[in-house]
Amino acid sequence: MFRVLSVLLAASSFGLAPGAPVLAAEPGALPALYAVSGVASDDQLNVRAAPDAGAEIIGALSHAQTHVEITATNDDQSWGRVNTGERAGWVSLAYMDRQEGSALPDAGALRPSLSVCAAEDPLSLSLALESALLARNGPAVEALLAA
Repeated sequence: MFRVLSVLLAASSFGLAPGAPVLAAEPGALPALYAVSGVASDDQLNVRAAPDAGAEIIGALSHAQTHVEITATNDDQSWGRVNTGERAGWVSLAYMDRQEGSALPDAGALRPSLSVCAAEDPLSLSLALESALLARNGPAVEALLAA
């Protein structure tokens, strides 16, 4: 029983409370995937060097382009930053539709969730970390977790 409490106390000090939710992306969170929309089939969407209609054109997206990653927006959220080739550029968000469910949570904000299950032997615990990679120091389940 002492070990169970020790594990729970240690987990809570690292923000790993039993049953803590795994973070999901907020609606509107970036980066996210978008599709070009509202561009004629014989036209393309210009990628510009700055978030301004008069800025230099540095690339273009097809009228049917999908899976375009928008990594940031300008202050009024009318332009989205995209990577094109070796450069980053800007596209008008008036011609982009967000692909729902495509946003990823901020990797720095991910917190693993800790589940603690007592086995028949009260000193034997099973710890399961969700959304975390567990590396062991050997090829067996019984191998110790690598630090």
